[in-house]
Amino acid sequence: MFKKNSRLILLVLTFCIFITLFLTLTGNYPLAVSSSFDLNSIKTQDGLLQINENVFVNNESKYNVNMTLIVSGKQAAIIDTGYGKEEVQRVKNYIEKNSLEVELIVITHNHFDHKANIELLKSDNTKVYDYANTEDGQVIKLGDKSLRIIDTPGHDGDRHISVELMDYNMLAAGDIVSSSEPPAIMSPDIFMTYKATLEKIFNNKYTLIIPGHGPLVNTASMKERSLNYLNNTEKIVAAYLKKGTSSAEITKVSLEQCAKEYKEYTASHSQTLHRNNLLNIYLALRSEQKTK
Repeated sequence: MFKKNSRLILLVLTFCIFITLFLTLTGNYPLAVSSSFDLNSIKTQDGLLQINENVFVNNESKYNVNMTLIVSGKQAAIIDTGYGKEEVQRVKNYIEKNSLEVELIVITHNHFDHKANIELLKSDNTKVYDYANTEDGQVIKLGDKSLRIIDTPGHDGDRHISVELMDYNMLAAGDIVSSSEPPAIMSPDIFMTYKATLEKIFNNKYTLIIPGHGPLVNTASMKERSLNYLNNTEKIVAAYLKKGTSSAEITKVSLEQCAKEYKEYTASHSQTLHRNNLLNIYLALRSEQKTK
């Protein structure tokens, strides 16, 4: 009896291992679950932040936009092309210095500060991907590297995508996640969608999330500045709404009350974003209250 049970257990374990390997290799299962990344290991090469030997991040100064460069052999992919001409030149210089061919460009959303330099970076053979010509879960190959498109609605309406760097369990998030400013809830009807998207992102336990704007920080801090900020703000607004407080009074709630890391919001318009968020979250909760 014991031997039969042992054989059965071994058979089940073997089957589970096989399924896990199959899902991983076919791109339907996360390659890693660790959420730690040593930010001290990041080096600077030719003005770019070198995450590892194949992944680089370029930050432009005017809007603090991050561009991500992925290299596989002599092939290159770029996620978002930024706005500043001086900063994009760093990427062009690195590409030319290393004789790379830009095979593909992915634009996370249709805002000028993320797509302005497409023409400066692409060649006649470059494929350009965006929300309009991709599908959720679509895997794009770059040599021996795999990039997976993830629908991340909430910023720019529902027309926003992020890109998983599957070989490294990293995410080039676009503006759905920023480290230098609060999330931008641009209308009441997008609030719950935005929050659900952030929950999905942080549940995936990426080793590194490259934000659309701002410096690279660890995932715990990134969560604090985005999802936790929204949850805290919702809780405070809901409490005031229950008391019958007016929207005018609610929009006076300080950023410090809602964000543990409020001092890290270095973007000059952070306070404006926060006041707008307070109003739209108030309207979203009030609308939900009326439908109950």
